[in-house]
Amino acid sequence: MGFGESLSHNNFITLLVDYQSLLESKKFFVQEKQIYLNCCIGIASNQENLIEKASIALASAINRGEAYVAYNTLASSLSEDVKAIEMVETIKHAIDHDFIYPVFQPIYNNKENRITKYEALVRLTDKKGNMIFPGEFLEIAKKANLYASITHIMIQKTLEIFRSKNCEVSLNLSILDIQDKETVQFIFDTLEEYPHPERIVFELLESEKIDQFEEVNIFIEKAKKLGVKIALDDFGSGYCNLIYFARLKSDYIKIDGSIVKDIAIDSIAAETLKTIKSFGQVTNKEIIAEFVSNKDIQNKALELGVDYSQGYFIGKPQIDLLPEEYTLSSSANIL
Repeated sequence: MGFGESLSHNNFITLLVDYQSLLESKKFFVQEKQIYLNCCIGIASNQENLIEKASIALASAINRGEAYVAYNTLASSLSEDVKAIEMVETIKHAIDHDFIYPVFQPIYNNKENRITKYEALVRLTDKKGNMIFPGEFLEIAKKANLYASITHIMIQKTLEIFRSKNCEVSLNLSILDIQDKETVQFIFDTLEEYPHPERIVFELLESEKIDQFEEVNIFIEKAKKLGVKIALDDFGSGYCNLIYFARLKSDYIKIDGSIVKDIAIDSIAAETLKTIKSFGQVTNKEIIAEFVSNKDIQNKALELGVDYSQGYFIGKPQIDLLPEEYTLSSSANIL
């Protein structure tokens, strides 16, 4: 049956559901293992930006566990999804008008008593000039197939800023980035031309359920051959912890804030950090404590031998980098 103008909406839905049932009934084999596919459908018709809006409908179908969702029904009935649709428009506008940009949070070297690293964090400015934080738009960008564009922009802008800087910069990568062939090609093409790849750190989220260990390790090995370092981010928040870490060849462990925030007042949190630090020493990995928000936490981190500290006590994310002579003793934070 063809997709001609005479095809009614109901017949179109029936046809899609038939194809869906056919796909789900098929057997597929990957490395001699039999698998079955589940299929969700997002539908948009009589709309502008059809692919984009069908992607939103598809994301809603996946979230709800429904076979299919139509955009027009979605937009008229669910306020949260309407907000998501509006955010997609905001993200597209930001990409098209160069309103995606990095801010940088300093990472303090506790041995050298100075800033030696920064983490690049993404921000977005909307049409009214308001700054939007990643928690409000990144997941929506993933569902709307806009995430890769944000990754490309962040890498390009961050590395241009740090090209002449004598310090490391961390960039966050998700499993989606590593599984996207165009993004991976863009990353390695950029690294081949970059004068100081040894000053780049890719942070991989431990909290993401990454089950493609071989694929991730191939990426890590190729990146490390070019001199890039790897950090395992949010360590302690995910589902596989030490076993996961042992299988990924990282240079740094970034301990999650859920552990770090309590180390000055909770002996269990302190012992957990101490254990991770010992594991890092055995495997020759350096430890970075995130969410160091006050002097007591920083002092405890120093007592436990943490190599680097990051958090609001050290410095908030900002567009401009701190002066090279910056130290905690010269900062108002220490008072």
